[in-house]
Amino acid sequence: MRHLSLFFSIALFASALLSFSIQPILGKIMLPMVGGAPAGWIVAMAFFQIALLLGYTISYLLGRTSAWTHGLGLLVLYAIGFTSLPPLLPSISPEIHGAALSFAVIKALSSCILIPFIALTATTSALQRVFSATKHQDSSDPYYLFVASNAGSLIGLLAYPFLLEPFIGLTQQTAIWSIGYSGAFILIILACGLAWFSKQSTPALKCDSESTNLDSIPVKKLIHWVALAFVPCSLSMGVTTKITTDLAGIPLFWVLPLGLYLVTFILAFSRKQFAKIEDLGFWHLVAVTLYFMLSYLVEPSFWSQTLIMFLAVVTMLMIIFFAIAWNCHQILADSRPPAKQLPLFYFMLALGGALAGTMHAFIIPVIFNGVYEFPLMIIASLFLNQSWSKKYKDIKIFGIKETS
Repeated sequence: MRHLSLFFSIALFASALLSFSIQPILGKIMLPMVGGAPAGWIVAMAFFQIALLLGYTISYLLGRTSAWTHGLGLLVLYAIGFTSLPPLLPSISPEIHGAALSFAVIKALSSCILIPFIALTATTSALQRVFSATKHQDSSDPYYLFVASNAGSLIGLLAYPFLLEPFIGLTQQTAIWSIGYSGAFILIILACGLAWFSKQSTPALKCDSESTNLDSIPVKKLIHWVALAFVPCSLSMGVTTKITTDLAGIPLFWVLPLGLYLVTFILAFSRKQFAKIEDLGFWHLVAVTLYFMLSYLVEPSFWSQTLIMFLAVVTMLMIIFFAIAWNCHQILADSRPPAKQLPLFYFMLALGGALAGTMHAFIIPVIFNGVYEFPLMIIASLFLNQSWSKKYKDIKIFGIKETS
């Protein structure tokens, strides 16, 4: 019983590590095809956000069945994913530009990694759901396992430029990833089997249909969850575009803001409280103020005149992004529902991320001729910062109060 949580954490860690390590691998393969254009990276990020939503959608639908059917469905999804291994990215013509480039990138990524990636992302809520059906002392609040998932994502993201890319060729990288996928599949089988055969399961394993029904949760709360996921995800893409467009085109720079984005999830969903919500709200406001001071007092051309100035500005932008994202994710973590509504909660998180990715990949390039999305999302984040002056007890959306 004591080791059940550890084993589930390892399985979640492994699946998340694989889901994020494949992103820079495919990004590296795609680099010569798109010429390092920021639009190519943003579209790729949008694809993975949409695939994440598909994974959580499948997990949400399976969440309407028993916990063990949910786990079995995950294993079937993994088995189907083997048909796409190893992940081989079809060529993309460098002559393709604009909207055609966006659809070409989406099509190429879908053909090589969609099913395995969906299986990996569906693991997050599926294993937490199975864990919540056990008699483990923490089964009533399995969200802390999300920390292991995000830690795996972070390490998978950061390991690539330091451990894989410098020493291993792309062909070997995809082969190693495929072996890792097989290992994660085995870990998840063992995790589900351990939960089943340890006789620690509750007698009633059937899902309460009302617990995952959209009608069982107020619409304002669902919108709030989506907004709290949407804004930080949009900011991570916006700050990437701003720096690579206004300051310098840096390949794979998106790894840094995405890494910080994952760190805020780890801090927010950890069982240890690293900061009070009112303090995070205060620093959120400080970050917004600091950004507009930077934007209107210093010309962008001045930012990149020297390496020291460039690094200083990038550091400031990362701090600003980090402060806002942490506050939004902390509010999100504090408003999480009971474990029986876990699949729906993660579906709403994924929906927010997918909406952000879709907006940055397909809408913003059409309606904007400059980098305006980042400051607009910073302003939008202020509408979510409603807890800095008091302890977070109520949810407020545009002045409408609703008890959480």
